[in-house]
Amino acid sequence: MVSYAENTVYLTMGGTAVQAYFKDVQLSPSNSAVDITTGAGVDHVQRAPGLNDTSISITLAYDLTDVQTYIQKIAAGQTISIEYGPESNVSGKPRHVQNFVITGADHQVSVDKSSVTFNVVGEGAAAPSVDMFTGGVYS
Repeated sequence: MVSYAENTVYLTMGGTAVQAYFKDVQLSPSNSAVDITTGAGVDHVQRAPGLNDTSISITLAYDLTDVQTYIQKIAAGQTISIEYGPESNVSGKPRHVQNFVITGADHQVSVDKSSVTFNVVGEGAAAPSVDMFTGGVYS
């Protein structure tokens, strides 16, 4: 088994490349299972797949010289396209492209002088146009 232990992420938010500032990305697909239990004498819940959903959480470093190139892309309440390639944007590698509603962009500064960051969270605005979980890759 070959494990992947790199950080060659490709990440754009609203068309602006931000991988130089990324510290963490968490793409979370989910499904709301639907209770389809019927019948007399049934003693276990029966479920079927329901609606799919995707959320994303991204931690970006605050870059003094370039913050103006991406800060407007992370404002809460807007819908932006996010493209994510966990192994860069190399042909044949996983790719995910989806519009997300930005639901938060916490800004953190600590007295201990640790890095200043933005913690951006979003919820899928629609189905992905390219879904790495269903085989989406860079061509």
